[in-house]
Amino acid sequence: MTKFYKSLLTLLLALCTTVANAYDFKVDNIYYNITDAENKTVEVTKGAERYNYYGDVVIPGYVTYEGTTYKVTRIGSMAFCYDKYMESITIGKEIRSVSKNAFSSSCENLTKVHISDLSAWCQIDFEDASSNPLGANSRGCWLYLNGEVLVDLVIPEDITEIKNSTFDGYYGLQSVTLHDKITSIGQSAFQSCTSLKNIQLPNGLKSIGREAFSGCGLTSVEIPSSVTEIGVQAFWANNKLTTVTSNIIAANLFNCYGWPQQTDEMTLIVPAGSKSVYATTEGWNNIANIEEMEYDHTVNVSDAGYATLYLGCAAEIPNGVEVYTANAVEGNLLKMQPVEGTIPANTGVIVKATKGSYNFHCLTTDVPAIAKSMFKGSIVNKNVSVPSGATAFVLSKVNGEVGMYPAQLTDNAFLNNANKAYLMLGGKDLGVYDDEELDTSVGGSQLSLRFDFGGTTAIEKLPTEVAAESVIFDLSGRKVEQVTVPGIYLINNKKVYIK
Repeated sequence: MTKFYKSLLTLLLALCTTVANAYDFKVDNIYYNITDAENKTVEVTKGAERYNYYGDVVIPGYVTYEGTTYKVTRIGSMAFCYDKYMESITIGKEIRSVSKNAFSSSCENLTKVHISDLSAWCQIDFEDASSNPLGANSRGCWLYLNGEVLVDLVIPEDITEIKNSTFDGYYGLQSVTLHDKITSIGQSAFQSCTSLKNIQLPNGLKSIGREAFSGCGLTSVEIPSSVTEIGVQAFWANNKLTTVTSNIIAANLFNCYGWPQQTDEMTLIVPAGSKSVYATTEGWNNIANIEEMEYDHTVNVSDAGYATLYLGCAAEIPNGVEVYTANAVEGNLLKMQPVEGTIPANTGVIVKATKGSYNFHCLTTDVPAIAKSMFKGSIVNKNVSVPSGATAFVLSKVNGEVGMYPAQLTDNAFLNNANKAYLMLGGKDLGVYDDEELDTSVGGSQLSLRFDFGGTTAIEKLPTEVAAESVIFDLSGRKVEQVTVPGIYLINNKKVYIK
């Protein structure tokens, strides 16, 4: 050995000795550092020797030294690293964090981890996989709750998130029950839980962290519609995973890189009408086989009594609901055509009902298209450009009147929300309805289109104040002193149907 390497080795040994002796006191063969003298908290740390802990190690919730009682809140970095003679460890319920490399694969004889409070365990901040004792032994380590081995995990009701690495490396875990209050599953939370074959994700779940279920034994997984984020490799190395069911509608879809490498052998099942969106969204489109499933789409009708709807699938019309499309414009009347039974896919409609929520059952079967349907729409949020000379109309209620009103434009475009319908009239770029060009700046007010369901008119009679102050013409341009015959008239240069 050269002189240089001898000097380097001497330096490293000196540093290790310095680190090893960095503890404040020792009680019952446990070494501690004071982390906050004022609040009286300590961490468990490494002792003076290479191997400091043997047999069954118990970390208490509190420890008393020289007349002062301290709360044991943390396990420090390297605390049990290389302690290959430790066989079991009891984690006190006051522990709130465990530092990196607190445990390592060198703890080769550690086979049991004891806890008395599952909620307390779930609240521990594990810095990474090397801080969790469950993965310290490459041959596997068992988790005991109040003396009973834990294989069927039921997360307590007071826990709303599964933190990073909470059960990382626990090969004995066979099932997990997650309640609907849980909103996130952290990075590596269940990584390498090789005995975990099934997991039912809760309906309120929003995020699944990076590598959350990587290396498990999952054969299928269902993603709730509430999920907005799936981390990279979240389900990586689940080599038996064959079916993924996603309830995320097309409007809420996001890029996802969480799947195993064998995606050509997997099937992705998605809501009816959304296959084309999944097939073009990064990560999801790596799964070769995409199938659609039936599902219910909820439409909320306000006290105005109307809503618009546009789905990428055919949908059954629920009881208590009337559905219409439009096939013509006469003056300021939109001539409505009833839709019976089932709405064809990619068809914009008006929903008419009392205030409430209504479920439209989406089908995977095809329904013949309606011959002339003027409404357009989108299944995702979309900025719709309005061609020169055209007017876009959206459902609105203005001054107590429900109808189709000109959309508010930004840079000649408007945002159409997912699964909503709109109307586009005029504009040579459209190629359709060119004869329906409308002037939306009539008499200083904007034109609205009212619904004509057959026999229903825009105005039952001419209000007294309008008749007294307005100039009325018929469509031939003749001035009308008093309206006696129902029809379309120009009032202050605005087309109005008077019954």
